[in-house]
Amino acid sequence: MQRNNDLEEVKESKGRKFLFFVEKSSDERDYKKYEQMRMEIWKDINDHLSCPRNMAAENYYNDGSNLFLGIYAQDEMGRIRRDDQHFAGFAYGYVGVLNKNVGYQRVSNLNFYSQYAAVSQEYRNLNLGIMLKQFQKKIVKDIFHIDTITCTFDPLTGVNAYRNIHKLGMEVMEYKESFYKGFSGALNRIDIPGDRFYVLWRLKEKNKKKDYDLDSLLKQDNLVLGSGQKKIKINNRWQDLEVSREVDIDKQKFKKNYLLIEIPYDFYGMIRKTDVSDEKARRIPLDWRMKTRRAFQTFFNAGYKVEDFRSQIINHRHRNFYVLTKNNPS
Repeated sequence: MQRNNDLEEVKESKGRKFLFFVEKSSDERDYKKYEQMRMEIWKDINDHLSCPRNMAAENYYNDGSNLFLGIYAQDEMGRIRRDDQHFAGFAYGYVGVLNKNVGYQRVSNLNFYSQYAAVSQEYRNLNLGIMLKQFQKKIVKDIFHIDTITCTFDPLTGVNAYRNIHKLGMEVMEYKESFYKGFSGALNRIDIPGDRFYVLWRLKEKNKKKDYDLDSLLKQDNLVLGSGQKKIKINNRWQDLEVSREVDIDKQKFKKNYLLIEIPYDFYGMIRKTDVSDEKARRIPLDWRMKTRRAFQTFFNAGYKVEDFRSQIINHRHRNFYVLTKNNPS
C-alpha cells in the first residue's frame, strides 16, 4: 500500500494553497461530499452517483476499482481544512479497457475512464481544473500503472476543449452523437442532444507544440463554420447572442491541410439564457449543436482530426475555434 505522502500534494495557485488528495476512507459518511458537489454543479435531480455506502465499497482502496480525488482549500488563517466547508473540487473515475475484444487479458489494454471532474463555483478561475487533471494523471500512472485516460466532453464547451486539447494534449477519437439522452440540469437542456467528444490522453507522451498560425488561417478562408452576432429579444430585453453561420463544405475546403470550426464562447451561458418560451431564442443553441455535428462528422469522415483548440479576441469579441488538420497533410 502506498504511503500517504504519495497520495497527497499541496499546490499553490494565485497565492492560495490547496491540498489535492486521494480518498482512501471506508466510512460512507466521507463520500456524501462528492455527490453534494456534483449536484451543486450539474443540478440534474434525476442523475446520481451511487449511494455513499456503495461509493465506499467501489473505492480502489477498499473493494473496487474506482478512484476518488478531492481538493481541500486553505482557510482564512492559511490552514488546510479537511472539512466539507473547504471542499473545493473532485474527480471520479474507474478502471476499464480500451478494446472490448481483448478485455483484461493484457495489461496494456487497461484504461482509466474519467467520469466527473469539477471545481466549486467559489474556486473557479484558479487553474484548479487543470491541476486536478494533472494530479489524476500522476495517480493513474504511478499508482495504477495505467498509461491512458479517456473521457468525454461536450464539443461546444470551450473551457473543457481548451483544457483537454490545448493544455493537456488529449486526442479526439470519436464524435458520439446523442451520447447522453435525457440529460438536463444546469449544464444541459433536454431539448438539445447530448453529443460528446470521446478523447484519449496518452500519459507517457508530451503535449507537442502546434505548428500553425491562427491569424493566417482566419485570413485564408479556412473557416468551415463561423459565428455572427444577432440581437434577440428575450424576456422583453434585447440581447446580443452568437448565432451560427451555415456549414461550408465546398469541395475546395477538402483540399486544405488546416480547417477551423467555430463554437460559441460560452455555450453553458447560452443554454441558460435561451431557456425561455420563445422558440426563436430556444433554437439558437440547438442550431449550434446540429451545425457543428454536421461539420465535425463531415470532415472527420474525410480524414481530418482535431489538432488544437484556441480562443482569440477579434474585433473586441471573444471567439473559440477548433483547428483541424489532415491525418497525413501533404
